[in-house]
Amino acid sequence: MNLSPNRLIYFSLIGLIVSFIIHLLAVMYIYLISTSGMMIVTAGILIVWLQTSKNLKSITRANEDQHPWKYIIANSPQWMHYLFYFLILYAFINFLLIMDFTTGSGFIDLNVSQPKLRGLSGFWLVFYMLGILSGHASKKQIYPEESSES
Repeated sequence: MNLSPNRLIYFSLIGLIVSFIIHLLAVMYIYLISTSGMMIVTAGILIVWLQTSKNLKSITRANEDQHPWKYIIANSPQWMHYLFYFLILYAFINFLLIMDFTTGSGFIDLNVSQPKLRGLSGFWLVFYMLGILSGHASKKQIYPEESSES
């Protein structure tokens, strides 16, 4: 699957909004998503990550003197990379808050509790935001004259 930069941005934005809603509801103990719904949102991250890694490879080929992550951050609006940094920090702190060291039912437990959903959805936010940043940087690389006007 090869997504254009605009499609990657839209797909990631939809995933970010859905993840944010699920995360907010999990934080407020209102809703626990089904396992199949959780798998769909997680599969969306896989699609976003595969396209983002393709974008990183093309950015590396075009700008061998600059690290691709620095290129992505440098070619995104300032508020976007601040939001990305905030989401990384939030996901890490959220993960530390939900850590539970009690023994469970086994090594692999597919029953997702509210704290697990809260931690997982925090990481969904980071990955979908990364897709938006990657799509934006790729759009700037492919269409530099269009993106300088916006």
